[in-house]
Amino acid sequence: MLPQRKKKKETLEELADSLLKGIKNIKVRERNLKNASSEIDLVAEYRGSDDYTIFDDYERFILVECKNWESSVGAKQVRDFVKKIQNTKTNLGIIFAKNGISGTHKGSYAMREIDLAFQNQGISIVVFNENDLENIHDGTDFYELLDEKLFNLRFST
Repeated sequence: MLPQRKKKKETLEELADSLLKGIKNIKVRERNLKNASSEIDLVAEYRGSDDYTIFDDYERFILVECKNWESSVGAKQVRDFVKKIQNTKTNLGIIFAKNGISGTHKGSYAMREIDLAFQNQGISIVVFNENDLENIHDGTDFYELLDEKLFNLRFST
């Protein structure tokens, strides 16, 4: 990986790490975890809570993919991420993608892969793009935005 590209990737990973650690009862367990077939940018763990949280609907671990690219993330990369989620028997993934994913409308490109993963396998994947990150920087609560995105994935028409 080219040094500048690696630096940009690490910067987005650091931001994702910080946002997740800012949520009570979430711990980032691993960064850049390499297994036999792939690399996972971040593995976060929900440690449970006496109060109900959005994470109570999911498995203990959350996989995170960071793409600080000049272009949007395509369907192939989303399918690869779905495969990582399947292989680790988790069911919640977050993609931090500077320029979002291809096909921002339901039923097209990468968004279709996210819809299919949810409908067919119960895997929830949400995407945070540069606009979302700017909103968080300006005061939008990350947890609340994550909750809204999960609600929209589940109940959008």
